[in-house]
Amino acid sequence: IGVSPILCSIMNDNTEITKLIIDYANKNNIILEINVRDKNGYSPILHSIYNNNIEIVNLIIDYAYKNNIILDINVKDNNGVSPILYCLSINNIEIFKLIFVYANANNIILDINIKDKNGYSPILHSIYNNNIEIIKLIID
Repeated sequence: IGVSPILCSIMNDNTEITKLIIDYANKNNIILEINVRDKNGYSPILHSIYNNNIEIVNLIIDYAYKNNIILDINVKDNNGVSPILYCLSINNIEIFKLIFVYANANNIILDINIKDKNGYSPILHSIYNNNIEIIKLIID
């Protein structure tokens, strides 16, 4: 567990630096550790969702696709919160859809029964936020 340049730029919610690092890595055939976690168990995808930064979420997903890297999107931080729980706790349907589509494209089964430290599952977060669109996605 440590902090890499890509993780640091995402932790700091810096889209421009994140783009520069990804561009540099692509131009120089460097594989970034985009599943690395910090001391709190946050991965780049968790940080970008926590920061509610859809642009960085897109950058990470695009980088993963281009480099045949499977993102660990069911990973939990040290508090037991996963990417989909973060999406739903901030009520961001767009980020949730990105994660959902990524999971389907990579045959990853999202853990929709996971609960946060308050016992809230993705469905409960969606009901609490009156987000019928997410409820439909989860049920389907």
